[in-house]
Amino acid sequence: MIDVMMIVPLLPYPVMDGDSIRHYNLIKRLASECNIHLFAFAKEEHLDMGLKEMNKYCAAVHAIPNRKMPRSWWLRQHAKSILRGAPTYASAHYRQQMIETVTESLRKYRFDIIQVEHSFLAEYLKDAIKLQSSASTILTIHNIEAIRAYRVYKHQRWGKAKIIYAIDALLFRRFEPWAIKLPDKCITVSEANKCQLESTTGNKDIIVIENGVDTDINPVSINPDSKELLFIGGLSYHPNVDGAEYITNEILPLIKEQIPDIQLNIVGKAPCPRVLVLDKVDNVSVYGDVPDVRPWYERSIMSVVPLRSGGGTRLKILESMGLGVPVVTTSIGCEGLDVTHEEHLLIADTPVEFAACVLKLIEDHNLRDRLIRNARQLVERRYSWDAIAPQLLSVYKSLLNKSN
Repeated sequence: MIDVMMIVPLLPYPVMDGDSIRHYNLIKRLASECNIHLFAFAKEEHLDMGLKEMNKYCAAVHAIPNRKMPRSWWLRQHAKSILRGAPTYASAHYRQQMIETVTESLRKYRFDIIQVEHSFLAEYLKDAIKLQSSASTILTIHNIEAIRAYRVYKHQRWGKAKIIYAIDALLFRRFEPWAIKLPDKCITVSEANKCQLESTTGNKDIIVIENGVDTDINPVSINPDSKELLFIGGLSYHPNVDGAEYITNEILPLIKEQIPDIQLNIVGKAPCPRVLVLDKVDNVSVYGDVPDVRPWYERSIMSVVPLRSGGGTRLKILESMGLGVPVVTTSIGCEGLDVTHEEHLLIADTPVEFAACVLKLIEDHNLRDRLIRNARQLVERRYSWDAIAPQLLSVYKSLLNKSN
């Protein structure tokens, strides 16, 4: 068995966003050959169920309660990030309780692999290398954070938040190249991310292990007469907040001109005030956390992913494709995925184009059926977790062979 220390931002259960989908499915499939010691922050309301589920697959789970912090705490983190020269997200996650927990385990156990997920957690990797230099190390880059922060800045309203994202974009431009130099092996989730990292850091030894979908789950049967659109994702994550506002304010009115009773359902964890207020808009409903997203897919005619910022690859697109639900998205929304417009999904980058694609997909059942069929074949062929998990295990074994 391979002894692995894995540090992730959030406990992967319940599975409710892209990060948790990836981490949960990889850990579940690695468990038969790895003793995984998992370190994560966790929402207090999810702590008990998360520990119970993850202990099925991990040798040990260390979860630090992640209490909702007041605005004043975040303002201190912004100030601290400037003084430290580290982005706000890095400063906010580099907390004393987690530092002590990780340090204690490094002194108590000898690990073969130390794996850190996301560049903003790289300071834990730096500490781990000092304490256990014999271990092989991995850093997984899910997003190019400098690009993600810049895209958020670009679509942010003028005010403190816009300034903060501008500063974070600049700080990540220095922080990410530093982080990528730390591990023995750097992994990213798409070829697009790999090319961007190679051009900005000069590192030519980056491995791509893509995101995936659980193809063991049977596709849903969507209602062909439905006039419901599904927007799904973490509703406090800024790219999703912007996407929800974008479709509500700029796209939906254009669709309503042709289909007055169209309905937009916004579903996802922890909706922030900017999302909750959208529930007051006609033809829009915000539902927040739901125990099972499958019924929402079944009642919808399509999944909409109108993102204008963010990074990595959209696991919700892969999930929709795997479940047999057609998708309309933007170029940024499907960035990093090997998909083609009008073959696997529809891509539109302006409100007028997006509304036209939604209307076309509602009216043309032959197009819907073709997209559903092609998308499902694609995820089965390329994006199955059963095919992806062995790639990570292969990286582990390769690193261990080099160190022996």
